[in-house]
Amino acid sequence: MSTNINEIAQIISFHAPDRGWKATVRAKRAKRQGMAREAEQDPTMNDTARNHRFRQARRDAWRDADRLTHFARARTEWHTSLQTAQSWSVPGAAEYPRCDDPQNRSEGVTAWRTALVAQMLTPAPDQGAVNWKKAQLRAGQHRHVGVKDETLQRAIDADVEWLEAHPSRKSIAASRQAKKDYAEEFPPE
Repeated sequence: MSTNINEIAQIISFHAPDRGWKATVRAKRAKRQGMAREAEQDPTMNDTARNHRFRQARRDAWRDADRLTHFARARTEWHTSLQTAQSWSVPGAAEYPRCDDPQNRSEGVTAWRTALVAQMLTPAPDQGAVNWKKAQLRAGQHRHVGVKDETLQRAIDADVEWLEAHPSRKSIAASRQAKKDYAEEFPPE
């Protein structure tokens, strides 16, 4: 079964109706994305502030993809648990529609794997997300939906390159300290 990468990318762009706290969250996210776009064009902004805004925009997209992945996985686990409970006549399990059809579980697993790949293709906001992507690549769940290792490895490499080009405050400070240590150890003649 092969899934188009564009279809996978569309999964992470779902939206609920505009009401209540969800609308507020979306408004804040749109504001942060606008701030990231402004940061690209503002020559007076320092690198730390600019990088922070870029990372915030990436973090929002990452969290959306993560929620979708968790939901798809939980739905699959619920189906499995309910099927087991119904087959063993666990009290309360009969209150729910029968889920004996293995095709339903198969579709749920495929939806979870597709959401997982979508998350892996979502730009990583930090090194922790890159490490998670590397672990998922090693686990190999993406192969079941027709996505090649090379595709995901390119996404990971792009994330690593982007994170190196947009360091956080801590890494900027560490870089400065390394330069200072080097200068002390090898003073100019």
